[in-house]
Amino acid sequence: MSPTDIISLVMSLIGVGSFCAVFTILFAKYAKSSIRETKEGKRDIELIDQEITEQDIKTKKRRKAVSIAGNVIFYSFLVLIIPLFGIALVNKVKGNLVGIGDEAMIVVASGSMSYKNEANKDYLEDEQKRKEYNLDNQFSRYDILFMKSVKEESDVHLYDVIAFRNSKNVTIIHRVVEITVNSSGTAEYKTCGDANPIRDTEPITFSDIKGVYQNKKINGLGMIILFFQSPHGIITVLSVVYSIWMFNHYAGKIEKSEKQRAQLLSAIVSDVSLGKQKDLSSNFVETIYYEGFAYRFNEKGFLGKEETNQPADGTLRKVVETPSGSDSKSYDLSPAKELTEEEGSRYDE
Repeated sequence: MSPTDIISLVMSLIGVGSFCAVFTILFAKYAKSSIRETKEGKRDIELIDQEITEQDIKTKKRRKAVSIAGNVIFYSFLVLIIPLFGIALVNKVKGNLVGIGDEAMIVVASGSMSYKNEANKDYLEDEQKRKEYNLDNQFSRYDILFMKSVKEESDVHLYDVIAFRNSKNVTIIHRVVEITVNSSGTAEYKTCGDANPIRDTEPITFSDIKGVYQNKKINGLGMIILFFQSPHGIITVLSVVYSIWMFNHYAGKIEKSEKQRAQLLSAIVSDVSLGKQKDLSSNFVETIYYEGFAYRFNEKGFLGKEETNQPADGTLRKVVETPSGSDSKSYDLSPAKELTEEEGSRYDE
């Protein structure tokens, strides 16, 4: 890596690390505050409204459909990204050439084979050669190519497109334009990119060749793999994974506290108010007074919600009115005491 690349990588690490740290601190504080408010009953009205809303069948179906759609999109994203990230890392370790049996995949990192340069028209546009060889198999940068491994020199022919390693251990994909034999009797392959005006100057021997292009490719997908191979791509993926884990971690704590509080409220609002209908006549009205609001139900279900002048003292009062009279019952839902900062921090453990 060049000094500029190293500086860029360090700055990216600092930037992404700072973002993750700030995001974690802010969301942790939000989660702690939300859990404290839930346990102190400050969000009871919100939870009651949610409980009543979820009793509606259409609402349940809609929320379930949205949840399923969200999960499908999320896991489809993971199914696509995780294999690509894995392939990218393996590809990077293997020098941009991943072998599977006799075949290998390689990502095109340059445009040296993307078109026919005028300087190479003498063989690329020669009608006789085009009939005998495949000279129209150009490909673009970021394409993924499928190569076949070579076992002996007879597997490599004139005008084949080959992948080879140069003296700098960089994988190059160019066309064989000439095959010669040197003084020691070793075959040498002269190569050139179709879009390059001059041939490659470095001689290639059979041991340098890693595969022959099979004229099968995936257009453009290599851009994602090359990004995942880069330091910035690796940092991005790891930061996203951490953010998702951190969000789910604290969101799970919030959901747990809401569920515990909702179970208490549900026993009064849902189970009692709706379940008791079996013991009542078909003509009744049940009203729940809590924190300055009144919730009304009848034999058909929820009627409505309205504000009242009842004091918000943490006491829930349920009144059932029937043709024969009325009955009421009170429940003390106020917290035993205000939570201290130290006690609130326990919810974050």
